Amino acid sequence: MECPKCKYEPTMAEHTASPDICPKCGVVYAKAQARQESSAPPAPSKVSAAIAGAKAGVAESRAQREEREWQAKLSASAPDCVVVTGVQIPFLSLIWLMTKIILAALPALILAGLIVVAITSVVGGAISGYSSYTERAERAEGFTSSQAPAAAPAVSEDEAPPAVESRSREEVMETCKSIASFAETAIESHHRGMPLSSVLELTDSQLLSDIVMDAYSKPRYSTAEVQDRARAEFRDKYYLECMRASR
Repeated sequence: MECPKCKYEPTMAEHTASPDICPKCGVVYAKAQARQESSAPPAPSKVSAAIAGAKAGVAESRAQREEREWQAKLSASAPDCVVVTGVQIPFLSLIWLMTKIILAALPALILAGLIVVAITSVVGGAISGYSSYTERAERAEGFTSSQAPAAAPAVSEDEAPPAVESRSREEVMETCKSIASFAETAIESHHRGMPLSSVLELTDSQLLSDIVMDAYSKPRYSTAEVQDRARAEFRDKYYLECMRASR
């Protein structure tokens, strides 16, 4: 056994001769141990531990409160707008993001293209129909204005050149075709629902106005087959009347 005072460890013979007393310093082992235990600092009690824990908790809560106050001050002093100076995205993630944006935009692009095509078709058809209509009207007006030729001197049948007679007949047929074409256009406009006033504004002669008025006095048909038949009958009617009047 080691001596608690001088730290001397006696031999077996010394320990057998004096088991309770140190052979070197002569101290009693029991008294030296009791003296060391009495002089050791007392262990902290539970109350002291609780007080220390409470102090640590108060310090921690105070630090958290100060942190919240500092965050609140920082938020209050921050500007309302946020300026993004840069975005860091991995390359593969950026490619995937752009692919999803393109796929999401495809239906909108297709729909926009269909709308543009439909509007272009409608506007182009309207412009083409109006141009064809005005061209026919101008051609019919030009021929009707020249329908009444100046009086020519009487020429006998033997003296009339065959070329002049053939050219006059061709002009009459062309004039009648133009009138018939205008009549067809007029009743077609009536079937399409164009206003009568708009069509009358395109006529500059009484003959064309009468044709338009006659076309708009006819009933309107809804089926394409009946419309085609009515248009053909109205056209042939004015062609026949023109040919009869030119005899």
